[in-house]
Amino acid sequence: MAATKKAPAKREGVEVEAMGVRAVVRPDALDDFDVMRKLCDVGENSARGLFVIMEAVFGDDLDRVTDELRDGDGKLPMSRVGEFMNEVTRQVNELKN
Repeated sequence: MAATKKAPAKREGVEVEAMGVRAVVRPDALDDFDVMRKLCDVGENSARGLFVIMEAVFGDDLDRVTDELRDGDGKLPMSRVGEFMNEVTRQVNELKN
């Protein structure tokens, strides 16, 4: 069962909405030495890198975001996560330009 929609956590950043989920993201989240270090630690071609990126971008709001992305059975397909992240990235890039 999908979670009830909640407001994004109050944090610095820009608000985006993708696939019906609102979130506040830090456009500069990946411009961070510690985040890059974690990405290097997980290794090239590791799926764990996606989790490092999502934690950096959504922070404490990550659980709410992923709960809202779940389908009616409570499952969160990785294809849906990928589609969501692509849309969030597109919106953030548009704001930068």
